[in-house]
Amino acid sequence: MYGVTGKLVEAGANLPMDRLVNKVENVSQALNSQNTAIQRVATGLGYSPWTVGIEGTKGDILIKKTAKEKREEEGWIKAIVTRKETAEKLKDSLSKLSISDYNDYIKKINEEKRKNKEKKRIMLEKLNANE
Repeated sequence: MYGVTGKLVEAGANLPMDRLVNKVENVSQALNSQNTAIQRVATGLGYSPWTVGIEGTKGDILIKKTAKEKREEEGWIKAIVTRKETAEKLKDSLSKLSISDYNDYIKKINEEKRKNKEKKRIMLEKLNANE
């Protein structure tokens, strides 16, 4: 957040605020007792925390984890909605088919399922033979 603010002030007022934000971050990481001694010395000398292997504070990691979980949940919800919409469209289109066309469609689907099962069986046999 401070990094973004620093860049905005730097762009708007032509003041080197981003450098100041980086220096403050380096000093705080140099004083952080959770970092190793070499990491603290390196950040004190001006290396970025990312360069010396400091990945982030517990709060940063928690925020990233929460955001990832939220995106994953949203993905599942979107998948469920999409599947439901697709099923409704398929149901509508199948209801418009004649009985013989519907039977042909079902035969085709069952044949594809049989072929997929056969492919899986062959692949498993190959894997077991390689072991």
